[in-house]
Amino acid sequence: MYLLQSLAASLQKDRCDIVRSPNYGSTTLSLLLIVGLFVSYLPQHYSIYRRRSPAGISPWYILLGATGSTSSFATILTLSSSRTHMACCSSVSQFECVAGLLVIIQIGVQWICWVGIVVLFLYFFHQDPIALYPEGEESEGEDTKPAAMYDQKTAYSVGTLCLLHLVAVGCASLALARNHPHRLHGWANSMGIVAAILAIIQYLPQIYLTWSIKMMGSLSVPMMLIQVPGSFVFAASILLSVGIEGWASWGVYILTAFLQGTLLFMAFWFRYTQDKHDTREGENEGARSTCTPMLTVTDSSQTGACIVGYIPGPRRNESDDEGTVAVENERAPLLKASSRKVSRNGYKNR
Repeated sequence: MYLLQSLAASLQKDRCDIVRSPNYGSTTLSLLLIVGLFVSYLPQHYSIYRRRSPAGISPWYILLGATGSTSSFATILTLSSSRTHMACCSSVSQFECVAGLLVIIQIGVQWICWVGIVVLFLYFFHQDPIALYPEGEESEGEDTKPAAMYDQKTAYSVGTLCLLHLVAVGCASLALARNHPHRLHGWANSMGIVAAILAIIQYLPQIYLTWSIKMMGSLSVPMMLIQVPGSFVFAASILLSVGIEGWASWGVYILTAFLQGTLLFMAFWFRYTQDKHDTREGENEGARSTCTPMLTVTDSSQTGACIVGYIPGPRRNESDDEGTVAVENERAPLLKASSRKVSRNGYKNR
């Protein structure tokens, strides 16, 4: 019995040696990533809060993103390397313990940020249904169909499913850790695969909705500007911590970066086309403003301002043989030599 206890203590000591000698470069990178990850989600939180509406964000994007983040959190918690780091906290210094748990803290911060998005989504979802129309189209006509229509029932369904998924994954992970710890590695890989699938599917409804309405709505572009390059760095940080065996943890962030980059490209493309359209409209408005409408002209000298071939400039008023200012009577016969002319004072010249 003593031999077995000594062997177990020696094995535990060897496993904790990795925690006792943390890589300071990796630790610094992990700390920066935690701060950057938290900051990157703030623009999305602020965008929903400022608009007082989640319009432009697909409810299915919220659902899949929240459940995928929960699955990623469950994956990192149940990996053997993570369990080793948590178990060694009782035999190492406080700094070494925190340094070993930074990867878990990273994914935990991301999960908390997603919880914040779900809460804001549910809180600002108004009683009235949200109808999303393509930019430039209005909903005044009855025949105009919105690109998407979401009601409060949809929002409640998203919140309920997120909560049920969290409870189910949490209970299953705790049950396996308590009764079947040797199966946790397989459970971690399974959750990682689920997280990867959800990450792929997550952006598909959002890409479709954004393409349909031709605008970003409450979806934050600054968030994506930070997260697209940050996802690659985030994946590299997890890879350095858990190794190749934790591919299910860091692979999902590489997939997320590519799909989120697609949304970011669409945002820039819509902005470019909109600016081009606005410039064209401004040029057309400027061209129309230089021409005075003929039906509103009160001065006869400006009548030809919009007629092709008209030469602008001061013109002499038409006069008769006696030098009196007059204009031709439009009702007078063209071939009649003694046509009468009507002067501007309203009297007929004899």
